[in-house]
Amino acid sequence: MGKSLGKMISFYRKKCGLTQEKLGELCGVTASCISRWENDNLHPKRENILQLAEIFDIYEADFYPASEVDIPENVVSREYLSLLERLEDDEKRL
Repeated sequence: MGKSLGKMISFYRKKCGLTQEKLGELCGVTASCISRWENDNLHPKRENILQLAEIFDIYEADFYPASEVDIPENVVSREYLSLLERLEDDEKRL
């Protein structure tokens, strides 16, 4: 199995030369929260994942290498619903 989301966050944080404290400041969370993300004890919210991707200058999908990491069903469902909400009414009917 591939790297977990937490391991990916740790990898990119170190690659960018950031401490957990500095990354926490950039994301508006504590260093303890970053540590919990990296140890897979807490899953970041979608907005945090988008922030991390921007900070690391990567695509959100880079956190989920194809078929290496299972994306939790609730993350997929939230993304799907978010996309649906942005559609115009006639697009939704289609």
